[in-house]
Amino acid sequence: PLTTNGTLHTFNVTFLDVSANLASVSCTNETEVTNTDLAYNILVANINSTITNSSVNTSLINKSTIQGNSSILSSRVQQSIINFSAITSSNITNASIFSSILTSCLVRNSTVKSITASNCIIVNSYADPPVGLSDLSGTNVTGASAIFDSNVTFSTVDNTIINTSTINLSVLVNSTLVNLTGTNSTTTGSSIMNCTLVNSNITTATVRSCTAVQSTIENSTILSGTI
Repeated sequence: PLTTNGTLHTFNVTFLDVSANLASVSCTNETEVTNTDLAYNILVANINSTITNSSVNTSLINKSTIQGNSSILSSRVQQSIINFSAITSSNITNASIFSSILTSCLVRNSTVKSITASNCIIVNSYADPPVGLSDLSGTNVTGASAIFDSNVTFSTVDNTIINTSTINLSVLVNSTLVNLTGTNSTTTGSSIMNCTLVNSNITTATVRSCTAVQSTIENSTILSGTI
């Protein structure tokens, strides 16, 4: 497309096979070689697409399916389904993620199931409900999220429901913990039910029907517990 006048231009190119075409921008009477005075960014958008066994870098993926051991890096993923893929340093919103590996990602308003997440932030999402096993390592889980049937290690969990999971070396704040095993962790301002806590610090919490071993409990209410 050709645009005229001014110094700031935006345009879209649709139905272009980016794997078979090189994209560049230049001014009139210039080429991709002589356009050194021009600064531009190209964003590849995949909309209503199916991405299989492919690598996608620095792109927008919207209303698409990512599958078959694909690799996504530094991209925005919206309203999409992700299966058996690796996502790194990406922003994921309103997505369903299954059997995938997430690294350094921001996940919002999504369902994540049977995943491994490292150094991620998960907000307002459901982590692995209710079948399978997830591994959330070095991850921040916040904003009314829910974690089920998962391993949570070296993580910070705030304002979240955790059910039937294993918690280790993590910080839990203002959360609801049910039917889990917690080890070497710190729990503050939470409601804890039917849990086993080992070598843990529990502060300002309500503890019901739990077993606490070699733990420190302060400013808390304990009901029907074993200490």
